[in-house]
Amino acid sequence: MRLTIEIKLDFLLTIPPLPPPADDRKPGIYGYSTVQTNLVDWYPFIPPLSENGDWLLHDPWFYGEYLVYDLSNFYVEIELINAPPNTTIAASSIPNTHDENSYVYSTSGARNFVWSLSPSYVIETKQLNGITISTHTFPFHQQAGSHVLEEASKAVELYSRLFSPYPRENLTIVEADFLDGMEYDGLFFLSRGFYNLFDNTPQNYLTAIAVHETAHQWWYTKIANDQALEPWLDEALTQYLTLLYFRDSYGQGGYDGFRGYLDERWRSVEDQDMPIGLPVAAYDEDEYSAIVYGKGPLFFEALAKEMGDEVFTAFLKDYYQT
Repeated sequence: MRLTIEIKLDFLLTIPPLPPPADDRKPGIYGYSTVQTNLVDWYPFIPPLSENGDWLLHDPWFYGEYLVYDLSNFYVEIELINAPPNTTIAASSIPNTHDENSYVYSTSGARNFVWSLSPSYVIETKQLNGITISTHTFPFHQQAGSHVLEEASKAVELYSRLFSPYPRENLTIVEADFLDGMEYDGLFFLSRGFYNLFDNTPQNYLTAIAVHETAHQWWYTKIANDQALEPWLDEALTQYLTLLYFRDSYGQGGYDGFRGYLDERWRSVEDQDMPIGLPVAAYDEDEYSAIVYGKGPLFFEALAKEMGDEVFTAFLKDYYQT
């Protein structure tokens, strides 16, 4: 017997300004700046239950992620009123219908629904095996935006080949007016700071972070984990896939270059023996960055070497499909 409960909520959002960078708080994503408005985690939602029947809901933390999203179906209608000329929306899915000021979206089996709007976005789109990959970039970073589109498209191709076809009909990439990168279902943000670092070469941090966030569309949106308790199952794994990407796209030199960066990151903290599988709160901020994002992917690399690359890739594919 299946029980259905309907809950109707009417609520009003007060959207804050995006806070300036600060050493004592996490970068804000939900909010507005002079160039964009971002709506993330903007609706009430019910968290999933653990195997013991407990809510999977953790206290916010200064760094890392703490929310666990169940799969949900979304139907969203947006009407823009008094919007500046040329305002466009970047969203987790492609609109079903769209006229001058109204947008209708529907998507099923998704972790979340996120959207961002701006009158300033320069939009570039690429079709890849029925997938619409698009970048929404600020006008002064168009060249970097084109680079992101190309690298993300190659990453989609690689991970589709290794594990499973890309699970959505779109991938939306948004330049962010905050100093962080953040993944969501069908959409991710890349900080303007990363675009500022672009040096017109493939092996730079903008490439690495774009490929990393692309990998989250497999390891986070489709294969979920408790990001507060086991961040290594998404962050360390996507860093390892970034390492594979550099080898596939840029040969051994690309692989060695990114691997050297991971090794340097890991060795930047005093306690290098910390395990990779701890909860976010068990690390301080520097340890979390170094151990999960640096040592974690090197653990997967060592495991792949022990098992053999082909066997390990087959194991990950089986894990994904199971």
